[in-house]
Amino acid sequence: MERKPLFSMVVIAKNEEETLPQLLNSLKEFIERGGEIVVLDTGSTDNTISVAKNSNCRVFTDDGRENTQKIVNTWHYTLRNIGIDETKFFDIFDSAERERARTTLDINRILFDYGAARKAAVRCTSNDYVFCPDCDEYWKTLDINLINSLINYGYARLKISLVYTSMDGHPVCETSREKYFDRRYFEWKWRIHEAPERRNSEISLPSPSIKTGSRQVEQYATIDVNKSTALLYHTQHPTNNRQWYLQQMCGLYLESLSCSTSCFHENTNQVWGDLSSQHHFWFARELKLNNFFISAIHHLKSVYKRIDTWNIEAAAAAMYIGDIYISLNNEDSAKKWWWKGYYKAPGTREAIGRLLRFAYNNDNKSMAQSLLTLMRSIKGCSSYLREGTWYTNGDNSSSYTAIIGYWAFYYGDDIDKQRAKEYWELASKIDPNNEDIKRNSMFFE
Repeated sequence: MERKPLFSMVVIAKNEEETLPQLLNSLKEFIERGGEIVVLDTGSTDNTISVAKNSNCRVFTDDGRENTQKIVNTWHYTLRNIGIDETKFFDIFDSAERERARTTLDINRILFDYGAARKAAVRCTSNDYVFCPDCDEYWKTLDINLINSLINYGYARLKISLVYTSMDGHPVCETSREKYFDRRYFEWKWRIHEAPERRNSEISLPSPSIKTGSRQVEQYATIDVNKSTALLYHTQHPTNNRQWYLQQMCGLYLESLSCSTSCFHENTNQVWGDLSSQHHFWFARELKLNNFFISAIHHLKSVYKRIDTWNIEAAAAAMYIGDIYISLNNEDSAKKWWWKGYYKAPGTREAIGRLLRFAYNNDNKSMAQSLLTLMRSIKGCSSYLREGTWYTNGDNSSSYTAIIGYWAFYYGDDIDKQRAKEYWELASKIDPNNEDIKRNSMFFE
């Protein structure tokens, strides 16, 4: 008889009747083997609670509705509750945009504390080891036996690969998350962009009986889990209310200034940066997405210049500045900042992607050829290009780069029909139903 899972799944949900079934369906074996799933419903007005109950989840709410278990609400707050008044809030906007901020943002609005909600849900589990996926995620692989073994070996936290997908399920990019941990040693922190952190640095972490990885990984009793053991997919959904999100990020940034925490590279003892710089970046990005362009440029430039900013975030800040300048019809400044983004983190592909699109939109085939050649010379870019998971224009169209490739090399001054054909074949493989790509088949037959 197969053993019961030694870990619990913990989910916070609100109006997730359409997304939750996919997650629960991916946990069929977990449920059949007696695995525990805790769902904290934070105010659904749809059938989320019924969906969870039908899969034998333990459901909690703050009011005990629909015969659920009742739990104290610790996850609603306002910016005033955490010591942020109007002056402090609106002073972080540029004076030219401050009045618009006052008329569109409400400092008294009730906001949602994701960290507090996850922490409350984790306290409801029967197991100390918890897995905390989102409702719009689902498991591609989940080897319960191997995970049970890792828990028995004494690992206090697992790092599991996470693949972001488009709405149609196409993989876009891959990262990893550490939302799988022993609650005796780690707990959720931060109100938004929440993350599990050490509960108490004075409490020693367990020493795994089987050693693996670097000294730093062993020190934190964390192990990178193979994709064949566990792999999670996350479907990207558009955020509809960016004003609400902006207020959340403003609060997070201002709070983090007074209680910053150092972040360490996973495989070394080197400090990567400070959480206040990371939160500053997220806040500045949200200013851009809400069209507070002048304020965004100010904060993004500050992020770019900060010595404690991670290179990847400094590069992203530079690229967002370039995006803003394009919106303001300042092409020279846009290109300058996109190149700054590339040189800040040469292994990334996004800066070249923006420059590629600029070349395409301006019918500059020689510029596109040079950029494509540069892209193929970079390990990170070339691997993404080969796998067809790289996209540049924000609409999940992974074939976009390949289309530019066969356009540039077939019609450019320096014609290379063989390379053009390679790009066309890649575009066809990525997006076989694209009519424009199909029509171009006559050039490569």
